[in-house]
Amino acid sequence: MCGIAGIYLKNAQNKVELNDLKKMSDSLYHRGPDGEGQWINNSGNMGMSHRRLSIIDLSEDGAQPMVYDNGRYAITYNGEIYNFLEIRERLVSEGFHFKSTSDTEVLLALYSKERENCLQFLDGMYSFAIWDEVEKTLFCARDRFGEKPFHYYWDGFKFVFASEMKALFAVGIPREIDYTRVQKFLYEHKIELGEFTFFKNIKKLLQSQYLIVHNGTLEFYTYYDIDLRIRTMSGQPDSVYAARFQELFATSIKRRLRSDVPVGSCLSGGLDSSSVVCFMAKELQREIVQKTFSARFENFEKDEGKWMQIVSHYAKTEHHEVYPDINDIAADIDDMIYHHEYPFGSSSQCAWWYVMKMAKENSIKVLLDGQGADEYLAGYPIMKNFLLMEYLFKLKFKEYNKARNGYKSIYGKQYPLGKMLWAHPLLFLINHPRSVYKSGKTFRERLKYEIFFRLQELLAYADRTSMAFSLEVRLPFLFHELIEYAFSLPENQLYHYGTTKYVLRNAIKGVVPETIVFRMDKLGYETPEDEWLPRLTDAEEDKIFLRERNLIPGPSKWRNFIARIFIRRFEA
Repeated sequence: MCGIAGIYLKNAQNKVELNDLKKMSDSLYHRGPDGEGQWINNSGNMGMSHRRLSIIDLSEDGAQPMVYDNGRYAITYNGEIYNFLEIRERLVSEGFHFKSTSDTEVLLALYSKERENCLQFLDGMYSFAIWDEVEKTLFCARDRFGEKPFHYYWDGFKFVFASEMKALFAVGIPREIDYTRVQKFLYEHKIELGEFTFFKNIKKLLQSQYLIVHNGTLEFYTYYDIDLRIRTMSGQPDSVYAARFQELFATSIKRRLRSDVPVGSCLSGGLDSSSVVCFMAKELQREIVQKTFSARFENFEKDEGKWMQIVSHYAKTEHHEVYPDINDIAADIDDMIYHHEYPFGSSSQCAWWYVMKMAKENSIKVLLDGQGADEYLAGYPIMKNFLLMEYLFKLKFKEYNKARNGYKSIYGKQYPLGKMLWAHPLLFLINHPRSVYKSGKTFRERLKYEIFFRLQELLAYADRTSMAFSLEVRLPFLFHELIEYAFSLPENQLYHYGTTKYVLRNAIKGVVPETIVFRMDKLGYETPEDEWLPRLTDAEEDKIFLRERNLIPGPSKWRNFIARIFIRRFEA
């Protein structure tokens, strides 16, 4: 995990300044305190910078920017290619030779052989840029699901890119807040803005995209998608579906444990993080004492401490807990916003800030976490609406009643279905669907929307919060083969008449404590936000501050507060 940056100048008469590259890498120090490097091509119109967090191949052989093939290619790369050993073995059999044991060199060799098609072979999280000195092209890419960031500025003459926008600001790119997007945050709760950011003229490469910069032009391509027309599996017993899911998940865990530095894990007490912790323990076979890290909240009814202790005891981990202190939050909130570079919509990020800090203090560099499962295994309460509505559209009234009754028996009091669910298909028929359904009316369409759009906000949280403390977070549930397999399953393997994540629950039996496998009461990670807010800010002062900037305060006190902090931190 690292910080990347670079500058391309369309006019070859202009030269990239080494000092500018150094400014960019300095601003990204937290992403890679183990080393830095800069590189400029012979003609001087292309330069790269890199901050290194040493995870694989700790020697200088793994340093970046890395040059390959007698100087033809140069790369600055952030992330991990988890299957680099398998790719390396295949390339060696084809005559390739390697000087290092790093995944960076493997990525360069694969690109030299496959060009942009190299992305199809990668299991990983990444953003990188490769310069081809022969063809004078810059190839930039981002991973399938958007785990690693890639921001850029382009004015027709100068292309500047970096992991974080602060590196762009460091070389004079204007720091202009886009207040129309802040307003959307306040009233529409929008943080994920597609290619746009909260700053004018700064954009981001989207997940599953690559970009080619050549002769002063930018060409964007999408290299990965989930085809919803794929034929779903059917007619198999639950055990068959679960066995394959377990196999893929175990493969993902095994690959994401590849590291030359200590690896720990986050533990929230829920199904997903518990699955990661217990499968890690199974893979490690007690050879290494696994460290787990959690946030706790005193006198809070939704504190998950009991469940965390059950999992830690079962997996025999060295468990660490932190109780976020309101005084610390008040002192650190500016730094949180600085590292996020946008207003975050959940106070849970404050809690995870201290989880990351605690992991760093315990000499951990890599953490595995359970993020991503909710999005494609129907973990959110809204998902039942899409499946129930689909049953109505297809006139599957028996399935509809069975699923509705199952949901009501488990979650009905906490998340009522509402009396008008049956009317939603009618609204579609007259072309007036509720806004929540504009992302798609079918169950799988909504799952895809969750993965490619709503998840982006959470992945940005994971990257920024972890990298603020020079930590790498790996997400085993975001193995693309595992996700594709889940999309091929019958709906009732994901959402089984009220039981969420059905195939996962079956797959982890015998590996995760039964009390966790059958938990049905956890539907999110919550913090005592209502208790924190009055001690963090004055709600009326927040509103006055926003109105002074011609913004209309929103209904959420938290968002008003965070918007104020964001503006105050980044206002030019």
